Amino acid sequence: NGELLHTLKKGFDYIENESFESTFKGLFSEINLHSEKLGKTNDERNAELCNIITKIEQGIVKFSKDTDILGDAYEFLIGQFAAGSGKKAGEFYTPQQISTILSSIVTLDSHNPATGKKKKLDKVMDMACGSGSLLLNVRNQLGKNGLGKIYGQEKNITTYNLARMNMLLHGVKDTEFHIH
Repeated sequence: NGELLHTLKKGFDYIENESFESTFKGLFSEINLHSEKLGKTNDERNAELCNIITKIEQGIVKFSKDTDILGDAYEFLIGQFAAGSGKKAGEFYTPQQISTILSSIVTLDSHNPATGKKKKLDKVMDMACGSGSLLLNVRNQLGKNGLGKIYGQEKNITTYNLARMNMLLHGVKDTEFHIH
């Protein structure tokens, strides 16, 4: 509707400042709803965002409700952005194939590799977590109840916010991860 930009801004502010005891302070700090890339006027920007949201909604309804569609779509878009960004993409995104191999190594029982994967890990940490895809891959390998806490750190503020959003969109509760 004509008030989408205003509604989004209010929603972002609420999530950052009032929900989850302010766990998500600054989560949307890099989002510029007034960017001229969306349109020159407020009405043009509003219409473009409405169009984008409508297209996403139309695409999502075609998929099964049993899968993590929004999180997977987000992960796909991060990967596509990384692929188009060249060398700098390695700063925030580990390609899925490499992530799968690394998470398989992390979840392997190092005391007795012949037994295969561990059933549970108390915690996992990535000192340069980028968008958090590697951490999520470890969680996926163990199952939602197979991993205690997820820890990560990221220097770049935009990428740090990507990692936090990635956790949320994949159903990781704010009490289950700490990204710094």
